[in-house]
Amino acid sequence: MSNRVKFTPEQKMFFVLKFRELKMSLAEFCRLYNVERTAIHRWSIKYDNEGLEGLKEIKKPTKYSSHTLIHAVEDYLTGNFSMLQIVKIYNLSGDAVLRTWLKWYNTPKWNIKVGEFMAREKISKDKKIQLVLQYINKEKSAKEIATNNNITEGQLRDWARKYKIHGDNALDDKRGVRKDQSDLSQEEILKRKNKELEEKNRRLEAELLLIKKLKELEGGVI
Repeated sequence: MSNRVKFTPEQKMFFVLKFRELKMSLAEFCRLYNVERTAIHRWSIKYDNEGLEGLKEIKKPTKYSSHTLIHAVEDYLTGNFSMLQIVKIYNLSGDAVLRTWLKWYNTPKWNIKVGEFMAREKISKDKKIQLVLQYINKEKSAKEIATNNNITEGQLRDWARKYKIHGDNALDDKRGVRKDQSDLSQEEILKRKNKELEEKNRRLEAELLLIKKLKELEGGVI
């Protein structure tokens, strides 16, 4: 199919149920109704997992956990599951997601992406303390704690170091929280001021560019 046709959720459900009712080969069904094979597979998985709701158009990219990323790839590489089975087990939006993850595997990009996925996942302060104490008290090894909780050993050791030096408060999640100026070092104050100045210059440049474009459209000169 050269042009991709958009179907409503109800139409997708019709195709899924009709394919199951007719019990013909997928190739025959797709020729008869002029739909893509991969679409039938994808819709069937979505319908089984979420019903009609799962067949609605996704406006925003789905965010997956690091656990899903790691285990979906590792399970597929065992050879015990097909790509479509993995899509269904981990409720992925499609096999294209898994294909992308497989391209990252065994490349430097893999560790970077795993780190990015983990960074999106907030771990509560209480949970961090619990894991740190397990590590400090040698109840479990760093590797075991990291594996069971989808974090890296480096993260765990960093939390433990901060906990030993500064106590519980060092494990507060400060992402997205702007420090008060009184809490900043002289170096941090200078960095903040430079950043604010750069941002101001960028805004001025953008404004000048916009004025220039408007003048050009009006046939004037700046």
